Amino acid sequence: MSCIVHVALPNTPECRRICNIALEKRLAAAAHFYENTTTAYWWEGSIRESKELIVAFITTDFKYNALSEYILSEHPYEVPCIMKVDMDCAHMPFLDWIHKSTTTSD
Repeated sequence: MSCIVHVALPNTPECRRICNIALEKRLAAAAHFYENTTTAYWWEGSIRESKELIVAFITTDFKYNALSEYILSEHPYEVPCIMKVDMDCAHMPFLDWIHKSTTTSD
């Protein structure tokens, strides 16, 4: 099965670095960047707001643990947002491409 891994990052350079290495290591088939997101959250007893980038990594269940461990090792936040969302249904050629992109070198 394939999945989307949602990750919040603080800035574009950090985002591109983490994404490029994840792709080079074939931990994901793609990474969708959503820039200029405002996030509101509780931190240390108060509500805060910050600008972040959201990345949606497209990968497989098999690669999820390795991708998550890599992100955790490189992420600058103390408590990073890393969420896995299973793809219950998707275009079959797209799912095939995800599997191929995370298992072989072109």
